[in-house]
Amino acid sequence: MPPVETISLSDSPVSQAVSAIEQARVDYQSYVANYEAMAVKHSGKLTACLAVFDQRPYVPDPIGDGVNDHIDARPLVNTTAFDCMTLCSTVIAMVASKSFDDFLSNLDRVRYGSRPSGYLNRHHFIESQWNVSNRALGFLKNQMSALSSSGLIDHIEQYLNYPAWLEQQQDYLQKNHGKTVHLADTPHAFDYSTPDTVTVDTLSLDHTRQALQDSATLALLDECVMQLVCPNWAIEEKIGTSIAICHLGVTTLRDGQLYFTHAKVGHRVVTTLLQTYLDEVVAQLPHVTGIRFERILYD
Repeated sequence: MPPVETISLSDSPVSQAVSAIEQARVDYQSYVANYEAMAVKHSGKLTACLAVFDQRPYVPDPIGDGVNDHIDARPLVNTTAFDCMTLCSTVIAMVASKSFDDFLSNLDRVRYGSRPSGYLNRHHFIESQWNVSNRALGFLKNQMSALSSSGLIDHIEQYLNYPAWLEQQQDYLQKNHGKTVHLADTPHAFDYSTPDTVTVDTLSLDHTRQALQDSATLALLDECVMQLVCPNWAIEEKIGTSIAICHLGVTTLRDGQLYFTHAKVGHRVVTTLLQTYLDEVVAQLPHVTGIRFERILYD
């Protein structure tokens, strides 16, 4: 594996962007080489892609909105480090691409939909923005309906306090980026002026673990973005609102067992047996009550 390019935040935004593009191009070429080397191509794109990013470090919010954004001018692509959302967005964009330029275009679409890049045009909320947009664009398909025949799907109502979140973002940008901005006066595509309530479908942790014992269900859970559901997780003091989805990663089926690859908070991109990971969730994350799945779509 080629060495990973260093992206220094002390460099100018343009220099950062050049370094980020160079590294992303190398990683894209590695992905293509991995895929072409596979003897069995079925279900190989995700495996080939995830192998490139294995053990890359975890960094919260590692990707920006480009050199023209006045709030966060960091590069629009960063494959040197990941948080959970950036890893999933990058993987979705890469496996759906036909070329490197196509990958970059896809990544913008995954992150912003049809809107121009910009801090407040990003999909900041998985449950109300990222999922909805990427289904409409054909990158994702809600896989919960495929599991509904079991009768085990529950639904939760999640209150999202957008105005409080927007106010908290001003403090976050001041602390982490040295930016003094008035976000309420900044043009943006989403309506953050009033709170909203969204419905989220979920499978309980117990039912998910039971499903892993059924080979037919395993096939339904392969090649999905798996999302941890944490209804009304009380983190308002940190981000201004409670949320319904707190973590996500990618599932792959190999040799009859389902694996989960994710950017582990405080560590690296790692892959583990999904059954083992769910045992850890039950033991260590009491705020997580369920799981949901979005099938990754590509040619």
